[in-house]
Amino acid sequence: MLRDRMLAIRHHQSTPADYKIIWREGDSRNLVVGCIYCVWEDTAPGYWFWALDFFQRCGRAEPYEGRVSTEAQAQMAWIRCWQSATPPIHWPGLPN
Repeated sequence: MLRDRMLAIRHHQSTPADYKIIWREGDSRNLVVGCIYCVWEDTAPGYWFWALDFFQRCGRAEPYEGRVSTEAQAQMAWIRCWQSATPPIHWPGLPN
């Protein structure tokens, strides 16, 4: 679902329903810019949570995070927020 050529989705090593969304810069730098994961209730999947990284929220439309029923809905909601604006990527430790 994430089709932006500079974004990649990576499974967390210990949990298959836990994703980090990575921004890949042309100079080989990578930065986590969001997450999507399944919240379990007892022994069954409950809902999917998505969030944009705190430092990437400036200039983008709210909501910056949310809960939805399916993984596909979580990806669509994350993408909608991400694509709501094109501010520069905030690299921690560098002036913006």
